[in-house]
Amino acid sequence: SLAAFLLDGSFVSAFPTFAFTRGSTCTASHTPPSAGPLSATAVNIDENAPRDIASFEQWATNCGVQRAEGIQLTSQDGDDYFVTTTQSLPAGSPVLFVPNQMILSSVAAEEEFRSQNLQQAEAQLAQADMRDQIPLF
Repeated sequence: SLAAFLLDGSFVSAFPTFAFTRGSTCTASHTPPSAGPLSATAVNIDENAPRDIASFEQWATNCGVQRAEGIQLTSQDGDDYFVTTTQSLPAGSPVLFVPNQMILSSVAAEEEFRSQNLQQAEAQLAQADMRDQIPLF
């Protein structure tokens, strides 16, 4: 859970904990309208595809994303979305919790996708005296 370390050494949890493990499947309970007839996992990635914010929010919630009371995604034109609040929040209050397992980082990607092919590619970079480039991949 999201926690704050207080000056007296104690921890305070802003949101309840949520169990989520890498590799878990987070799915929406319905097929988004933009998915079409192919499957529930098909996503229209066209630049002008309509945004299905309701399914996005449901997916995020199913995956353990939590937000403070009153926080919502808002749009004035249906194209651009931003965060607003429906109530006052004290300065410094946490507004969003994203489980670490949902954050795509280079370390997580390496742990999940490390393979023999990657090791061979790194060896080739090393042979070409390009070791400093390895973290970029």
